[in-house]
Amino acid sequence: MLKIINNIAPVLVNQTTTIREMLLAMDQAALGVMLVVDKEDILVATITDGDVRRSLLHGLELSDQVSKLLAERKIGAPVTRLAGSSEFDLEEALRYHHVRHLPLVGSDGRVTALVIPAYEARQGGARALIMAGGFGSRLGALTDDTPKPMLPIRGRPMMAWIMDKIAEAGITEVFVSLHYRGDQIRDYFGDGRDRKLNIRYVEESEPRGTAGAVSMVPPSSNPLLVINADVMCDTDLSALIVFHAEQNADLTMGVRRHFMDCPFGVVECSGLEIRRITEKPRLPFLVNAGIYVLGATAASAVPSEGRHDMTDLTELMLNAGRRVRAYPISGDWIDVGQPEDYQRAQQEDALPTAL
Repeated sequence: MLKIINNIAPVLVNQTTTIREMLLAMDQAALGVMLVVDKEDILVATITDGDVRRSLLHGLELSDQVSKLLAERKIGAPVTRLAGSSEFDLEEALRYHHVRHLPLVGSDGRVTALVIPAYEARQGGARALIMAGGFGSRLGALTDDTPKPMLPIRGRPMMAWIMDKIAEAGITEVFVSLHYRGDQIRDYFGDGRDRKLNIRYVEESEPRGTAGAVSMVPPSSNPLLVINADVMCDTDLSALIVFHAEQNADLTMGVRRHFMDCPFGVVECSGLEIRRITEKPRLPFLVNAGIYVLGATAASAVPSEGRHDMTDLTELMLNAGRRVRAYPISGDWIDVGQPEDYQRAQQEDALPTAL
């Protein structure tokens, strides 16, 4: 069964569009693909979410134009079919070319529609685990009587926004790890029926770290999205899961570019010879964004007892030669760890897409 999308305006971009603008449009359309067209709406290329994330890891900037991505990633001519092709031909094209998005074009080359499988397995049967057992001690008195996931952000518990993002990704089976004042979380969210979710809880008798609760989730061959309960972001979580599948990864970690301002002049030397000095540079780093997708191998590697953090699991997978991949998180992202972060999350424009 196929689904034909005739309203393709939300997924059209041109080569002068910036990567930032394209990612925002891609997250809003939630189809995992954008169609690059020229001034006459003639199709130039298809760009998947994975194409964009790989380009960011290879040094492209959000301010760069789509034309630079096409050139540097060497994205070839798109797979297309003529408008009016039979459903059999369309299904054959999707299977033969191993694609999930098939643009339809007219005889003049103009794109007219987009074909995807009716059951677009963007979430691949994925389940989710929200890590909500922490004490939130960095927030001080705010968490004396309230667990951090239940702190209000614009009138709703922080974790309610995360639940919405998970539901938006098409995931219905959700586990929540509880420890500190977990009864408040359980009482508020219940079994999830009112959100069209199936919520189950796993109780940590003692803190198990950022990955320990994974061992308490029933095993499955389907991917497991793991997200910290204090992470607010506007990324498309279903695209992250698709990326994980495309990479055939055992563990995918959401990463975010973070800059640190060095207060000194940085000197680069070759032996004793000074090659260059940069005054107070702004240095970029990729940091852990607190969002992961685990395959069955990674999930089963978490010990059933004791503390185990995601850094431990990542190192374990790397040492075992498993496929560990990074997924750049674009758009707004807040780790609500400090009081100033909590205040920033209260602002109306903090997370325009997610909130």
